Amino acid sequence: LDEIISRLPEGPAWYPDDTVTDVPEAFWVAELVREQLLAVTHDELPHSIATRVVEWEWPRIRVEILVERDSQKGIVIGRKGSVLKTVGTKVREQLPPGAFLELFVKVDRDWQRRAEALDRLGF
Repeated sequence: LDEIISRLPEGPAWYPDDTVTDVPEAFWVAELVREQLLAVTHDELPHSIATRVVEWEWPRIRVEILVERDSQKGIVIGRKGSVLKTVGTKVREQLPPGAFLELFVKVDRDWQRRAEALDRLGF
């Protein structure tokens, strides 16, 4: 295999050298929020939560966290906002300095079963 690879000509670059991915930054921020939320709540929350960036005007980033039930909203927020605060802190540590991250929790009943909700979330 190494012999074959050494004989192959190098082709043109498909992306600029400083491009790491073709996925928008907003997608990664939403995924960071979801990842930290699941990590902080451990197994208290089902994986039926969704996150999406609803506003991106640097340095302000607003992320909406969708849950299906009021009880899940309480888990996401935590006692006196403790879970949401912890998640926000952990995500901000991974963002460039100066980022202003706002997290909002919204109940959207049975969003996984509605085509328009799935489209809106990019599924």
